[in-house]
Amino acid sequence: MLAVRPKKNLVDASTLQCFWFHFGPIVKNLGELRDALDTISDELFLYHVNKERNDIAKWVQEVFGDEALATKLIRVRTRRGALTALENHLRAEYL
Repeated sequence: MLAVRPKKNLVDASTLQCFWFHFGPIVKNLGELRDALDTISDELFLYHVNKERNDIAKWVQEVFGDEALATKLIRVRTRRGALTALENHLRAEYL
């Protein structure tokens, strides 16, 4: 018999730990990050994720301690790739 894994709750970051997209949305949890990645421009994404840095992966690791998701996000370089990685992770881990 397969054990059913309990659902995890999507936790909100504290007000001081929210992710602020440059002149864009402010997100406080992974669900809001998913929504933001679906709507922001590729240019805004590249402001935060480029050869020099990956602000989104860093935020996920530092604020939520989600090493698995941070590792997935550090490997992507496009907004759509990040959105797909996040959606797949949410489906597997949180729903």
